[in-house]
Amino acid sequence: MDVKPAQQPTNTTCTGPGQPTDSSTAALPVETLQHILELALEGEDAWRRQSTRLRFGRVCTLWWKVAEVGTELAVNHTSTPERVAKLLKGGKRVRRERVRSLYINVEADSSTGKGKLLAGLVALCPSLEKVEMLVNGSTKLGMNSALSKPLADALSSLTKLQHFTYESQGDFFLPKVADFGALISSWPHLKTLVIPNAHLWPYKTDTKDLVALSEPLPLRRLHLPLGDAPRENIDTINTIISAASNTLRHLDLGMSRRPHLVFSPGFSVSSLSAIASIAPQLHSLTSRTELEGESHPLPSHYLTATLTALRDIRTHHIGLAGYDLATIFTLLQPLPFLRTLSVTTKIAGSFPTSDFEPFRPLEAQATIAFIDQAAALKSLTLPCMMARVWEKEELENVVESGRRRGVAVKLE
Repeated sequence: MDVKPAQQPTNTTCTGPGQPTDSSTAALPVETLQHILELALEGEDAWRRQSTRLRFGRVCTLWWKVAEVGTELAVNHTSTPERVAKLLKGGKRVRRERVRSLYINVEADSSTGKGKLLAGLVALCPSLEKVEMLVNGSTKLGMNSALSKPLADALSSLTKLQHFTYESQGDFFLPKVADFGALISSWPHLKTLVIPNAHLWPYKTDTKDLVALSEPLPLRRLHLPLGDAPRENIDTINTIISAASNTLRHLDLGMSRRPHLVFSPGFSVSSLSAIASIAPQLHSLTSRTELEGESHPLPSHYLTATLTALRDIRTHHIGLAGYDLATIFTLLQPLPFLRTLSVTTKIAGSFPTSDFEPFRPLEAQATIAFIDQAAALKSLTLPCMMARVWEKEELENVVESGRRRGVAVKLE
């Protein structure tokens, strides 16, 4: 008898204890599974029937072990953590140590105990190397904190962690800035730290509440925002960069705003000296801006020393603040490895679309000269407002220059 019917149910007969009730297999009636097995046994003698039944059992058990818990887990905080934690507890230690990556989606709702549930799950995965948290809305997992104490403690126990990402619409903050230093100090193998909305300045003017790192970090990628005056992360960023000065290759300083209020960036060339010192080794650098309001603050060239020090850069995304826009192409043209350059800005609804002044320093002829001379350039993105600032013929000439040199030119 053809053995194929006997192997068909291997995807659908995984009915061991704890099978998720929302899976498609669990939706099959027991009678259907029984009928499939009976078809496979039909016409066989007792020995063959027994062999087939055992084969079904072994295949289903193996699929159960392989498919239910692999090297990565993805959970929603409302329902999945408890079920997955129960499964992990029911297995052997080797099953728990197999998990290397954990992806957590924290839904925006008013349920309580989210942090405690997630802490229990994290604690069961001692070999985690990667944790990514996507937090919807402004949900906080602690009473007055992005992380609850149980969850922060559980994360601190992950001595093998290499990659940590926390993305949210609201700010990431802990009760004390020093707590953040203690958290990342517990990850001696950390290579990636991504927190786009980090709030890492003291609530009070207490100079003792600072990030302190006693050991070097093998960090290669850092994404923390500089912030906006008077709330800035520069002290925290400088401390982390100093600890990762030998390994850091990718730096994202987030989005800075050019507000219509009296605040101007409090950054200076000296305050970014730690960033400038590691600029030569960077392969990618991002520092974006957002334009809002009707008036323009006094120019601040806090990024100029950093941009001047670039050497090995491959990918560069920059806004319209922190340097002299009129000379940006002259500054970047000698870079031998620069392949992707984006000089753009986000435009807030409060910014008048008829205000071209922030964009006028970006001249078409300087852009064409840059395209012609930048040796490795393959992609150039410019502000969408250039379609209104430049004459139609100027824009066409810039695009044509890119086409001749094999550079994709686009407005964004």
